[in-house]
Amino acid sequence: MSPSKVSTIAWDSFHNTVDGKPRDGKAKHHGVNPSTGEQLWPVPIANQQDVDDAVAAAQKAFESWSQTPLEKRKSMIEKFRDHYMAYAEDMIDLMCQETGKPRQFATYEVKGAAGFFDHHLSLDIPEDRTEDDEKVMLTRYTPLGVVGAICPWNFPIILSLGKMIPALMTGNTIIVKPSPYTPYTTLKIVELAQDIFQPGVLQAVGGDDKLGPMMTQHPGIAKISFTGSIATGKKIMAACAGSLKRLTLELGGNDASIILPDVDIKKIASEIVMGAFQNSGQVCVATKRIYIHQDIYDEMLKEMVAFTQSIKTGAPDSGALLGPIQNQMQYEKVKTFFEDTKSKGYKFAVGDSDVAPGKGFFIQPTIIDNPPNDSRIITEEPFGPIVPTQPWSDEEEVIKRANNSNAGLGACVWGKDIERAERIGKRLQAGSVFINSFEKPTPQAFFGGHKESGIGGEWGKEGLKAYCNAHVMHTYKQKPPAFLQYLRTFAFEKGYYHTVSAAGERCSEDAMVGPSSSNIYVSATKEDQEQSGPENPDHYRKPQKTWLISVEPHKHSIPFVPRHDHDAVHFVATGLGGEGAYAVKEHSKDGVIGAILVAEAVHHDSNFVRKTIEESLQSPSSSSVPSESLVADGQSDHWIRRALHALQDKAVVERFDVGEFMTFAHAYAANRTEGEGPAKVAYPGLHKNVIFSISHQTKLAVLTRSAVAGLEGRSDDLKSTQIECVTGDIVNDSIDQLAAVFSRYHTVVIANGMNLPPGSQMKIARAIIQASSTTSKPRRYFPWQFGISYDEIGRDSGQNLFDEQLDVRDLLRSQTSVSWVIVSTGMFISFLFEPSFGLVNAERTAVTAIGSWDNALTVTAPEDIGRITAELVLSHGNVQGIVYTAGDTVSFHQLAGIMEDVKGGPITKHLKTVEQLEADLAAQPDDGMRKYRLVFGRGVGVAWEKAKSFNGAHGIPTVSVEEWAHANL
Repeated sequence: MSPSKVSTIAWDSFHNTVDGKPRDGKAKHHGVNPSTGEQLWPVPIANQQDVDDAVAAAQKAFESWSQTPLEKRKSMIEKFRDHYMAYAEDMIDLMCQETGKPRQFATYEVKGAAGFFDHHLSLDIPEDRTEDDEKVMLTRYTPLGVVGAICPWNFPIILSLGKMIPALMTGNTIIVKPSPYTPYTTLKIVELAQDIFQPGVLQAVGGDDKLGPMMTQHPGIAKISFTGSIATGKKIMAACAGSLKRLTLELGGNDASIILPDVDIKKIASEIVMGAFQNSGQVCVATKRIYIHQDIYDEMLKEMVAFTQSIKTGAPDSGALLGPIQNQMQYEKVKTFFEDTKSKGYKFAVGDSDVAPGKGFFIQPTIIDNPPNDSRIITEEPFGPIVPTQPWSDEEEVIKRANNSNAGLGACVWGKDIERAERIGKRLQAGSVFINSFEKPTPQAFFGGHKESGIGGEWGKEGLKAYCNAHVMHTYKQKPPAFLQYLRTFAFEKGYYHTVSAAGERCSEDAMVGPSSSNIYVSATKEDQEQSGPENPDHYRKPQKTWLISVEPHKHSIPFVPRHDHDAVHFVATGLGGEGAYAVKEHSKDGVIGAILVAEAVHHDSNFVRKTIEESLQSPSSSSVPSESLVADGQSDHWIRRALHALQDKAVVERFDVGEFMTFAHAYAANRTEGEGPAKVAYPGLHKNVIFSISHQTKLAVLTRSAVAGLEGRSDDLKSTQIECVTGDIVNDSIDQLAAVFSRYHTVVIANGMNLPPGSQMKIARAIIQASSTTSKPRRYFPWQFGISYDEIGRDSGQNLFDEQLDVRDLLRSQTSVSWVIVSTGMFISFLFEPSFGLVNAERTAVTAIGSWDNALTVTAPEDIGRITAELVLSHGNVQGIVYTAGDTVSFHQLAGIMEDVKGGPITKHLKTVEQLEADLAAQPDDGMRKYRLVFGRGVGVAWEKAKSFNGAHGIPTVSVEEWAHANL
């Protein structure tokens, strides 16, 4: 926001916000500065009319806000984030006054809230899809309506934004009730939000104890999210029962921390103490009971006491580690625990038995040494800076003691024996268990309690669903279109199955396509088809009829949407192999297909698909094609449908089954040539990890399984200025088809990610000989070697067909002007780009990024990526960085093996573990890897989260390939 905008906020006056406008009231109340006991500014107390008006405004706003596309909602929430952060310093000052927190911890809460924004903005609202032969069941998560958020006083910003953000993102409107003890920061946050959202989307009403029941009993509020005490939570649950409101209760805890005998006492003693006393013990998930193994009890307690004695308690700017109890009511409650402990004669290991009166609500941190199991300090939650310790010896017994509570919010286990710690942790009856850390809830993980510590929960992917209804749509499959029904009249040849040359088993001679077999793949060919296994080059299956039609059930199908105007097809997104793509390309020559969308579930999320659709809709090449004509297959439909939800005003999806579309392409081409059949083969191969992108307006086509491509920059005698990417399937295309491809190029690389059967190698040889005999122009052929033997080719031809046999490292070393390297672990080599030489698999964003780099080398590395990458980088002293677009099969440790800044010195020749990397960072904190920007593909999954955590702890920025490409292009 602009500086002038920042300066308009008044930080000494506060009001409720209803329907986008400030609202005052006759009745007022005041917060109290807990460090001084002085009254703060007056705040209006909302009445029933204020609540009714807020609910009415929220219901009205819900009609449009709930229909706002998710990406638009995210965009507005991101603006809200930036607007809020522009006032961070003012918020810190305000929080110090209303909570008394030390400034460093107030800063952590105010600025740490950005992480809640960022994580939720990285999520998508999930959809679950289940399919059988009869129907498709799609579970969508839709907004509830008006949400009422009743927020606590211990973390007024984190715990209010933690409700606002997911509620707004999922399409709900929300009314926030801050605690009367800490109303100020929350009221200001909602005031700021009015600059971003339409009236009624986000409102705030502050008040007294009467306000909560007004909200919980209001029939217009669909859900209450409450954070607070168990006693109040029970009252709220009873009040909500009258209207059966959805309800999330995050209530108190009595969290146990179990210390194993093998811990490093000096290292963890201070952390255990902070787990109990952070925010002066006013944390719902703070450690409330500490169980120390008897072998180390005395020594551990001694270290804990020493650290506790060093803790200073004081005002926000006094340099203290702990602040006051936030309000007098809680202050008096905590004092009763001291009084009870003193009256029972329990031992105070550190701290005074009497809480000295004074200015502000300060209490020194206190440890009680081994009180009995039935003592109040053991069985109840004090919610203040007092904690008991007890020794233990038997594992079963300490687990029972830890679980002997009506609460079950959090727990900790400390120990070097991780297996033992996790074994104990799994048996603790708590919603969140932390191993070798005190309790640190994070927006990335679901947070909720067991037993009386709550119902439901918030945060994380599952937390989004807490603000949604589950909406299940059952779609029963329709009969196939008329042009498919003729297939029922065909009988099929008995055939064979081969994992390379066919996608599925052939049907028997008398097999028929039944009425329910609407989702099928169809391939038609006049060519001889290669049999499985035998090496005899003459061993081909001959067609019994003019056309052979092979049928395979389509396991990734969706219901048919019959389409009559096929000339309006705009996009096609499928998971077919190169042969099917070739047929579509031939079909597109007459302009029927304007473009083909790249979309694939393995590598892309709906945000990227949405952007791709938007760009295509806006491109000049698609201006003459109806924007409502989008065809998607079952393979990609899940992602496309989610993307289109954000583009409702721009495109409407009509979903085709892949088999249906390819059958249509076959039939269309056959009719166009008066029964002679299509010009190219429509092969039924489905490869989950392959994307194809073809358009009659470009020279780009897919390379899958066996690929044929032009090569630029291999040697000085290659003068071509543009790479033309072509498709050719070595297994299934005929010799004539391959020869036609080969004859068009000066240099051909035979690229293949899988071992070819010997018959296919011979087919390559014959095609090369045939192509070479048709012209006197010099031609060069190279095999791209990944352990594939081409001996059969030489024996069959009796001549040296290839100028040179390329190995991965040989080709990489031939490059002299590389500054960036992309290493992709896909099995299929799919694209070529200039200006240097590049191969990359089907990661569209990486491909796009390469096109913008002056000197980029890309390589697929399906085997030893650590070894290949190390050798690659070592052979180029001027490499600036490495980008991985890794799939799920690549571990984080493998990726971490190349996290090295190449400018800083020699590149590692071996994989490094995370621990080794941490040691490297500690040794050179200001250079080395800190300069390096690691870009991960989101497909890394768990590794992506580990990488973010690892890099975040060491100041290394981490972005995804998608984020990097969009930010830099």
